[in-house]
Amino acid sequence: KIGRNFEFLIDGVYNITGVGLVVGGFVNAGKAGVGDTVFVGPLNDGSYLKTAIKSAQISRTSVKSVISGNVAGLSLALSKDQRKMIRKGMAVLETPIPATRA
Repeated sequence: KIGRNFEFLIDGVYNITGVGLVVGGFVNAGKAGVGDTVFVGPLNDGSYLKTAIKSAQISRTSVKSVISGNVAGLSLALSKDQRKMIRKGMAVLETPIPATRA
């Protein structure tokens, strides 16, 4: 799974004073590092928010990158309005997946 595009499944959303929004979860596929551009979503309309990874932690230890199989926390660069849109069950992706209609 490490050769696939980055996919992080969000299990928890936390607002940390002095840090901002931190999402906790499981790296399902790929690899990402601090400073990488990622997309969070899908939002209610099927779109994704473009953002960057500010920092990453594994077992409360700061790391420069996370890879498939890690359970990690990612700090994301989002505005206050954007932070309110993020919820458990969303994904952090390297490339957004187009929305489909049933």
